[in-house]
Amino acid sequence: MRNKITILMLAAMLCLCTSCWLFCHTAIIAVDVRCSSKQQAEAREVFIKRAESLWKVYESTDVTHGVFTINYRGNDSLLNILLMRQGRIHIAETYAQSELLPMLMPVLAEIDSLRAGSDTSRRWLVGSAVNSPVIINSAKDQVSFIDSVFKSNMHLLPADVAFYWVAKMVQQTEMAEMDYELVALKLGHDDFVLNPESVKSCDVVKHKGSSRLAIELNEPYHKTWQRLTCNNIGKSLAVVIDGKVLVYLSVNSEIKKGHIEITGNFKYDDLLLIKAQMMGGELHCKGFVYDPS
Repeated sequence: MRNKITILMLAAMLCLCTSCWLFCHTAIIAVDVRCSSKQQAEAREVFIKRAESLWKVYESTDVTHGVFTINYRGNDSLLNILLMRQGRIHIAETYAQSELLPMLMPVLAEIDSLRAGSDTSRRWLVGSAVNSPVIINSAKDQVSFIDSVFKSNMHLLPADVAFYWVAKMVQQTEMAEMDYELVALKLGHDDFVLNPESVKSCDVVKHKGSSRLAIELNEPYHKTWQRLTCNNIGKSLAVVIDGKVLVYLSVNSEIKKGHIEITGNFKYDDLLLIKAQMMGGELHCKGFVYDPS
């Protein structure tokens, strides 16, 4: 019996070693030399946590002269992206279009007036839903023009408003080319940060050809999320990553149990990258996969 157990253990170890030999490999990571030794060590911890959230990490070395190694079963191209992204993810409140539209009428009139004097046809529309944060739907070639008019008229608007462009194909037939949305966010409010402290788990879920991000918060953050959703029923909350709006979520009711779902037209790998940044934390010292050849 003892011999049988020994044989089984040796077989299991052989399978593990063979599996690692076939699929895992060592990547050499170079960290920004402009960072201090302490910053480089902190960056390594973030890198490792991000990698562990997606793949099996077998071992890693400490940072020496700005370089460390990681033996893992994963994808170097995705790892390289994770080494370069700061990864500050937070949820921000938004302004509903109805709250700003009276103040925006002179701005919209100016856009129409300036466009009427040019040879370019009008390819933008005011957002159709009054409770949505979408102020304007626009074609890509008119984004910079509209942006410049808004920037010159910010004195007409509340001091805490900020506008962000979101690339998102609108489905209505008459707006097939209107693939950018201008959304209004509230600045200076308490943003809800998604990081290892607040997030308990994060899973990329595939269902019927689409993918979504299912997030469970740590219990101390349930009340904060409940209050935030309660205060914004009928409005939207924006998910912001490194200063760019990823998506805005409609709030239909308060959420008491600390669950967040991020849905949209996302590629599976894009959601993996978001998950890794969320579970690994914010990065203040970047790196890259070093190829000695």
